[in-house]
Amino acid sequence: MNHNLFIGSLHRPFNNRLITVKWACRFAKGYKGKNFKVDFFIQVIKYLHEVYKEISIINGFPKKETVDSIYYYITNTKNIQNELKKYYKPVSEDSHSIYSTLKATSYYTTLAKKFDLMDSNFLLTLDGQHFANLNRSPKDESSLTPKEINVLFKQILKNDFIPMVFGIFYYRLKNKYIIKEEELNEMDSLFLKELDNFLNLREFRLKQSSWSNYVIVRENWIKDLNILSKSYNLKPNFLKIIRNSKDETILYEKISKIMLKFEKNFKNLEKYRTFKKELSRTYKEIKKSMFFKNINYVNMYDLKDKMRLSFNDFEYMINRLANDENNRKKVFFNNIISAVDNRKRFNIKNSAVLNIRIIKDLT
Repeated sequence: MNHNLFIGSLHRPFNNRLITVKWACRFAKGYKGKNFKVDFFIQVIKYLHEVYKEISIINGFPKKETVDSIYYYITNTKNIQNELKKYYKPVSEDSHSIYSTLKATSYYTTLAKKFDLMDSNFLLTLDGQHFANLNRSPKDESSLTPKEINVLFKQILKNDFIPMVFGIFYYRLKNKYIIKEEELNEMDSLFLKELDNFLNLREFRLKQSSWSNYVIVRENWIKDLNILSKSYNLKPNFLKIIRNSKDETILYEKISKIMLKFEKNFKNLEKYRTFKKELSRTYKEIKKSMFFKNINYVNMYDLKDKMRLSFNDFEYMINRLANDENNRKKVFFNNIISAVDNRKRFNIKNSAVLNIRIIKDLT
């Protein structure tokens, strides 16, 4: 299997709509000029200006006001190719929209290169020529046709097979278990460590700050290509593309087994969600029945017994709560007793404690 293991250096700008790769390849096909970046930028602005005459918002692209402003500048400036060259570097606030839009447009061609559809000189590869020749109707400029989607999927597999397949399984699990915003960091971290372990390459080592971007980019490709069914399984025609290769099939099945085991993290998350709800309910119930209403702490053994949990399970869940970034500031602990209590203390964040106080609803 002649594949690249993964596409490196994919940060958030690369979650641009994949239709932009098509625009870049179509433009490159007949291009005879000497300043590809600038000429392609002008072409994109002119196209979006026309589209915005009929649509007020296009998801994933510069706003109508920005496009119209740049279009006016382009059409009313002499020697525009040379004028635009000065926007390759950061400029003043007044001209920032041109600089940022020009930079964003450059990502369209960079992504085409990463998919091996275009070389470093903006010339189409054999795969790029095939892709650019698939459909020639102007009506096709606003969307990807089924044939184009198939080609892009194949190119992503060719250059990013492992992260993409991992991402497909992960996207399915996130939707199956309906992951909330505040739970994403934890699950993304676990997922990318799994991917990191599988690749086992020094150059893949990700900084935590880039992890969320890494996931976002792949998930946008998955949604843009519409490769998953309503139940978030890979659609048969795309699975068939993978299974057409023996090596890809073996690797796909290997990743499938890993992600099947990985699902336990989501099942544990479900248990944790249930625990938080039950803990809050039981805490309030015990507080209401307490003789001294002004006592803010509840004995953790009372909670454990009412919730019918073992000592170890209860301690584990409370430790998870105490380390949970979304909830750790809502709970407090102490080891104060009003009478002799020789029972084993709970070890929470390396401290022996007996009582808990919850000051806000757990999320």
